[in-house]
Amino acid sequence: MAERTIFFNGFDIKTAVAGLKITGITKPVLPTKDRTLVEVPGRDYPYDFGSNFKNSFEVIVDFVIEAAFNADNITGEETMDTKVANLKSWLDVTDSRDLVIDGDTYKAQVYSGVNIDVNSTKNLARGTIIFECYEEVIV
Repeated sequence: MAERTIFFNGFDIKTAVAGLKITGITKPVLPTKDRTLVEVPGRDYPYDFGSNFKNSFEVIVDFVIEAAFNADNITGEETMDTKVANLKSWLDVTDSRDLVIDGDTYKAQVYSGVNIDVNSTKNLARGTIIFECYEEVIV
């Protein structure tokens, strides 16, 4: 299977944060629709006027970050704290940016934040990024 690619804020996620590996991407296959159910007298079931597509949807990216067990400023290897700070600065933007996933482009922003769990030795972290996407950009 080919390696998944994600570009956001002008950078590939793997170059923005050294040691980051994508473990999963969840995005809708079909766009979600608004539902507007109206009870119609004499009808056994409600009528659904909800044919309009919603303009937003979530893309969830699961990842791991690896750092050397003894990383420090002497060896030049980035510590886990530095890698997490790089992730934060890469995602911390105030407006929507292009999010490119496997060649598909969307307008997106991170609203829900990033959840990350760093192990006690600070050499492995697992996390999730939730992108709020607005529309597919036709290139």
